Amino acid sequence: MESIRQDSRFTEATVLAGDIVREIEQDNAPLDLICLKSSRLALLLNDPKQSEVFTKLAYNAGECVAHLDVVGERFDKIQDEPKRPEDPMKRAALSSLSHEYYRQEMRSYEDDPVVKRKHEMKRFQESKQKLSLFRTQVYKYALDNYYKLRFSDIPEHVFAKTRLRVDNHLGKVLPDSKEKFYSVYSNLESNNPEDWANAVHSCRRILQALADKLYPPQDGKTVEKNGKSIKIGSTHYLNRIKQYVESKSESRRFKEIVGSHTEYLWERLDVVYKATNKGSHGEISQREEAERYIIFTYLLIGDILTL
Repeated sequence: MESIRQDSRFTEATVLAGDIVREIEQDNAPLDLICLKSSRLALLLNDPKQSEVFTKLAYNAGECVAHLDVVGERFDKIQDEPKRPEDPMKRAALSSLSHEYYRQEMRSYEDDPVVKRKHEMKRFQESKQKLSLFRTQVYKYALDNYYKLRFSDIPEHVFAKTRLRVDNHLGKVLPDSKEKFYSVYSNLESNNPEDWANAVHSCRRILQALADKLYPPQDGKTVEKNGKSIKIGSTHYLNRIKQYVESKSESRRFKEIVGSHTEYLWERLDVVYKATNKGSHGEISQREEAERYIIFTYLLIGDILTL
């Protein structure tokens, strides 16, 4: 299912899928009408091929229902007709007759109500089987997509709550951060890969600003750690973020959020750093890739600010 996150279409598709599921479960609507609704659902889900399939199913379902009605009436008539006694000797002798006479005799024999009823019953069962298959196909499609639509906004809802929390913290530390993230979101709306790269690169500038605020640069100075000299100048914002996080290592919040897995946090920082480098060189080829890096950056900032 391709993305249809346009509020009106998303809402209509969700409601329509739910209606289709209920109508099939409660058996309170003609199947051909349900198929047409499913065709509309497929269009809302950007699935024109499946829409055509359901349109054809609607026509076939209508034919099957009409045939069942006709056959039902025929059953009543056939049952009212007097049963002709079956003559096995006559039927066996037909094979020895001329071709034309054989056809005439067979036509006469097949007028027998019992034979006619068997023939109609076979067609009746075939039509019922087709309708059952149509119903199952439509039901599965509607139910699968109903759950996808109904619950696809849960991650978005969770992220929205996280975003409010992060915005609250970030707004206090970096008052102009909202404008920067607004620029990021605007670039994501574009269809130009260069704008996606710019969006990711903007994350680099936000991280740099965050580092400057939390752990101001000290050009020409270093911090000794495990026998290594860690530069903390203006261009070494990643090192400064790490120094800030480690300065909180004795706090309760640090243990709750990071615990002993500081390497995991460093890996996340490295991923964002590499991503922003890609953004700087315009190597972001898919919008989804840019979105993933931006969300990753956003959540990382949220964790850092809550220490």
